Amino acid sequence: MKRRTQRERTELSRQKVIEATVRCIQSGGVTNATVSKIAAEAGLTWGTIQHQFGSKDGLFAAVLEHSSAGLIDKLDSFEVEGKTLYEVVDEFAEMLWTHYARPDFRATIEILLNINKNLEQLEGRVQHIGLRVVARWRKIIKSTGTKASDEAIGIAGEILETSLSGFAIRSSLFHQQRFNVKKRRRKLTEAVVYLLSN
Repeated sequence: MKRRTQRERTELSRQKVIEATVRCIQSGGVTNATVSKIAAEAGLTWGTIQHQFGSKDGLFAAVLEHSSAGLIDKLDSFEVEGKTLYEVVDEFAEMLWTHYARPDFRATIEILLNINKNLEQLEGRVQHIGLRVVARWRKIIKSTGTKASDEAIGIAGEILETSLSGFAIRSSLFHQQRFNVKKRRRKLTEAVVYLLSN
């Protein structure tokens, strides 16, 4: 078996730490995700983790970026050709829902609710990620040929994003069997398409 390069080992170690951080946050919230618990969960020393992330705040920033990276990649490769407006909005909603239903997104919510208000670095990264998603939404919707105004496209995207992230939080609180996400997502898609069509 070929030995991994230092870069590959570092990336695997980073991934392991991020996943361990998410598990620690899931099991006890941000305040209980101490550096010693994260290090033990990852099977590494805090010194090794600190070398890679700098601080606990740097680690939390990496969790936020990791959570959004897959979504951004999917949105970059989104294909519109041959699809109706409804199909485009529905597929976009499915991508968002899949992202929001993941444990790492739920961990980011915990992080954001508990960050020190002085952490401009994290706030700036979150805003940057949000702007990237909004830009992709606008590009995707405009490529459908809709006559909707920029304002309507922006409002529709905001409604879709905030509703789906709220659904994710609610379904995690009420365990999906009591909260029918599919039905609500379908109605949400219909409402967004209506807004974009009028």
